[in-house]
This record gives sequence, C-alpha cells and structure tokens, in this order.
Amino acid sequence: MKEGTREGFADEVFKEFLAQNSSTIQDSILMIQKICLIQAFTRGYLVHRRYCIVNESAIVIQKNYLRKRAVTETNKLFDAAMYLRRKDFFDNHATVIQAAFRGFYARKYILDASQRRKYIAAVATVSANLAEEAREFSKKCAAEKVAEENQRKAAYIKSLAHQHHLRSTKAIPGVYKPQFPMSPQTIDGRAIDDIIKAEGLAVAKKATYSVTRSRTSKFPLLSSAPSAPKNSSALASGATNLLSPVPAPLSGLSNRT
Repeated sequence: MKEGTREGFADEVFKEFLAQNSSTIQDSILMIQKICLIQAFTRGYLVHRRYCIVNESAIVIQKNYLRKRAVTETNKLFDAAMYLRRKDFFDNHATVIQAAFRGFYARKYILDASQRRKYIAAVATVSANLAEEAREFSKKCAAEKVAEENQRKAAYIKSLAHQHHLRSTKAIPGVYKPQFPMSPQTIDGRAIDDIIKAEGLAVAKKATYSVTRSRTSKFPLLSSAPSAPKNSSALASGATNLLSPVPAPLSGLSNRT
C-alpha cells in the first residue's frame, strides 16, 4: 500500500510540475527547434560550400589534365609533322643527287655522248659536202647540157647555110624539093634525137647514183662511234676520204653524155 501511494504521489507531483512549467517546456522545445534549424542551415551551407570547393577543384584538375594531355598530343603531332617534312626534304635532295649522278654515269660510260656528238658532227659535215658536190655536179651537168644544145643549134644553123637553095619557098617541087618530103627518122614511134637525150640522162643519173652510193658506204658506223678512242681517228680518216675531190669516172661523165 505504501508503494502504491508513493507512485501515486510521484505522478501527482510530476503532473503538478508539468502544469507549472508547461510554458517553460514549450519555450525550451521552440528553442531546441530553432537551434536545430540553425544547425541545419549552417551544416547545409557548409556542405554546399564544401561541394562547390570540391567541384571547382575537380574542374581545375580536369583543366590541368586536359591541358597537359593536349600539349603532349600536340607535341607528338608536331614531331611527326617535322619528321615527315625532314624526310621529304632529304628524299627530294637525294633524288636530285641520284638523278644527276645517273645522268652523268649514263652519258659518260653508257651513251658516250661526246663520241656521239663527234660522230654526228662528222656525218653532218660529210653530208653537207656531199650535198654541195651534188649541187655543183647538177649545175655542171646543166651547163654542159646548155652548151651542147647551143653547139647543136649552131651546127644546125651552119648546115642550113649550105642548104638555103633547098629551103626556097618559090622552088618548084622536084628533085631539090620533093612534093612528099621524108619524115624524120624514128624508132618505135620516137624520134632518134629524143632517144639519144633520154639515154644520156639515164647514164648521167646512173653515174650520179653509183658515186653517191659509193661515198655514203664510207660513212662511219653508229655502233662503232662510242666504242674506243681509236674510232675517232678512223672517223676522221673516213671524213677526209668523203671530203676528197670527185673521182675520175664522175669527172669524165660529161664526155660520155
């Protein structure tokens, strides 16, 4: 019974205490709530500030990392570009040097351009001399033909001087001027004078062709021109032979025509 009375008394005392201090308790609760709210705002601000600092730090770290990575890649690309540029530069100069050396080697040891130039100069000289001799020979033949024609005309005119009595237009047809004069002599329908002229021209052309062929056969061979220095002396001797005067058969051709 005593314990029951004690508990009832404690409850009453506690209720009385709560009744007397209810306002104080409410103020304490409001104060605690305000304190919790202030703490919540403060912690939120601190967390937000810390998050911003961490975010800014991460951004700075990323910037530095990306900058360093970009610089490294740029340096690699620059080194590769410079390597290719140097390679192209030296390749081009090496190609120029090789082309010059190969051209020099080919001209000196394979083509022997100096000997070929000498050969071409000798052939050009001989050809020019042959052309000049051919022109002179043609002029000579034309002059001889004109002189022969003039001689023939003079002989014909001279013969007419002794036959003027046969050429009289007033002569009566008879012994000296027959009514049916003889036609000129022909062979196969061609006049004898025309046949003689054609044969003379054929003989002259044949002699010219034989002389030209005999002289061109003395040209130095192209394969033997760049072979050895001794061929140059042979080339010179061949050139002197080709430049020699007209042979005896060519000079005596006019007498036969």
